[in-house]
Amino acid sequence: MSAAKVAILMRTKDRPVFLRRALRSVAAQTFEDWTLAIINDGDRAPVEDAAAETLNDPQRQRLKIVEPVKPLARDGLLQVGLADTESQFVVALDDDDTWEPRFLQDTVAFLDDPDNAAFGGVVAGSRLVFERFAGGALREMRQVDISGWRRDLRLWQMMERNLYPIHAFLYRREIGERIGGYRDLDVLGDWDFNFRFLLEADLGAIDPVLANYHQRSEADAGAAQNTDLQAHRGQQEVLLAEWGGKSEQLRLILEAAASTALLGEELAELEQLIIPPSRLARRLAFLRRSRRRPDEAQERATARSLNASLREDIKAGVLGTGYRANLRAAFDDLTHQAHSLREQMAPVHRLARKFFRLAGKG
Repeated sequence: MSAAKVAILMRTKDRPVFLRRALRSVAAQTFEDWTLAIINDGDRAPVEDAAAETLNDPQRQRLKIVEPVKPLARDGLLQVGLADTESQFVVALDDDDTWEPRFLQDTVAFLDDPDNAAFGGVVAGSRLVFERFAGGALREMRQVDISGWRRDLRLWQMMERNLYPIHAFLYRREIGERIGGYRDLDVLGDWDFNFRFLLEADLGAIDPVLANYHQRSEADAGAAQNTDLQAHRGQQEVLLAEWGGKSEQLRLILEAAASTALLGEELAELEQLIIPPSRLARRLAFLRRSRRRPDEAQERATARSLNASLREDIKAGVLGTGYRANLRAAFDDLTHQAHSLREQMAPVHRLARKFFRLAGKG
């Protein structure tokens, strides 16, 4: 397989309906200098049939079906594809996820821009697509934007949780290989890879929502199922224990990041409860509130500075200025969330007071 600008790594196992949809997504890309490695862990014939149905002749020339020589976990399959391709940039696309047509064009353009040479990769906006698989067909239920992180990709945040789906992330091969590529993990290998990547390089972000992360109902069985959430939680504990076991200082950093993440998630859940009555109250009270747009360039510069200082602390094994700066920034974020909740609750409180005053007069 000749070298291409982008290598697409796609793992699959006996899911031809999903695979055909993913391949149509690749075939529709407006950027065409790619090579596709399908790492097949199941029967070969359905993969060949799916490629014949969805890819044209020139595209099939850029396809290689790779079959592991030994049993591997899900992320070990990605490592096989990484080792079997040559390219400047790399991205993984699972057989049940999709891209918008401009995904490769926009992410490659970002990394090709000389002004972005310091970034090791770029993440595009993402949406969560809920769907059902029944009778051999897929039916979309609803969509949710999951790109709230995209203006502020911080190492501290990545230590809390995985920030983005694997197929939203295009990266420079040299850095992926430098950190050792993908480890042979069944779940959360993308989180492990992303964490190790951010220890080496910063990430850029682009605003358009270009990556679709598909999830099925718990009622869907067999090959249609998503990864078991209980397995995710178990692997998360394993990874945190492994990372934290490298030093007492790193363990304390991870614990602090996890604590601030938990508080942030609780505030976010409260915000979701408040938003509907807040919107109703504002309409009834004929109120309008303008939101000041954040300075994205400043936020990203701040994130890079925080990342650099935290990397120094982690590599030196100390709780130094990087740890303190990131902890302070995390609590500033929590303070901002709390202030936002108070602002959203204000019209609800005003409306409630008016209601109870009227009720009291009656």
